[in-house]
Amino acid sequence: SNGAMGGISRALAVTLLCPITTVKTRMEASGAVGSRFVYRSVPHALTHIVANEGLRALWRGLPAALAANAPFSALHYAFYKQLQSAMAPRIGEGTMLNFASGAGASLLATVLTQPFDVMRTRSMLSLSGADVTRGLMVGIGPRLAKRTLQTAAVWSLYEELWRIWQERADAEA
Repeated sequence: SNGAMGGISRALAVTLLCPITTVKTRMEASGAVGSRFVYRSVPHALTHIVANEGLRALWRGLPAALAANAPFSALHYAFYKQLQSAMAPRIGEGTMLNFASGAGASLLATVLTQPFDVMRTRSMLSLSGADVTRGLMVGIGPRLAKRTLQTAAVWSLYEELWRIWQERADAEA
């Protein structure tokens, strides 16, 4: 199914890009008071992490990242299609349906995967001694705002551009 393929695709991308995500997460934390991460650039961060923590450190948060990202994509797509079917009779086809379905799907998938995203961040920051399972809904507000609006916009644009492309292809045929 498309949802499963979305999840598999996301899992492969997350695995391949985990070193960059680790560096991004640590560089974002570098501005925090007391942060032990100080990197001049992405290449500097990569070489510093490998030299001081070993190559495996670049994938330290991978299990939690996979637990957050692969299900997010699969859930998001499944919820999107279900919401479209459920809401279409009430609000009709079009941009509003796509936006509402995208926002609703993102909200549901984000809430369900939030704990794993927090665990990923904490793992990538190597928070030794910290209980990585405490406060797993921390940051849910900003994450919901960003993801919900972002994916609603993406689905709206995708569906609208697809419609325009189809109309042009039909007109040329």
